[in-house]
Amino acid sequence: MIHILLVEDHLGTQLALALLLEMDGFHVRSVASGEAALVALDDPLPCDVVLLDLNTGDLSAADFVECLDERYRDSSARPYVGVVSGSAHIESESREIGADFWIGKPYEPSELIRKINFALAGAPSRRSRPDISGEARQ
Repeated sequence: MIHILLVEDHLGTQLALALLLEMDGFHVRSVASGEAALVALDDPLPCDVVLLDLNTGDLSAADFVECLDERYRDSSARPYVGVVSGSAHIESESREIGADFWIGKPYEPSELIRKINFALAGAPSRRSRPDISGEARQ
């Protein structure tokens, strides 16, 4: 089973997205902030994907990804990071912070699932994670 850590500060969106992902067979843990997500990553439960709202408020997405990279610096077990945002500049912002994939709001649920599955297609070898364009990143 794929484990997703959902970081979304709007409760209604968080509940709806968690339900959508669970209905598609994912195991979802939800938190409302970047700081809470870092604490959740200390839990021994696995985390394959962090689905991160670009604007969580307490910790910028860039700072979150930096902390994640530092935490998993010597490990190939770093979760994939997907960014969800309504920003018109989501692609450039997501690339800049090192996200593995991104999706703009509003989006079709099937498109989000497709992007998660595409990122996970590289899961056996996380040393070279694909971005959503299909090009391998080092």
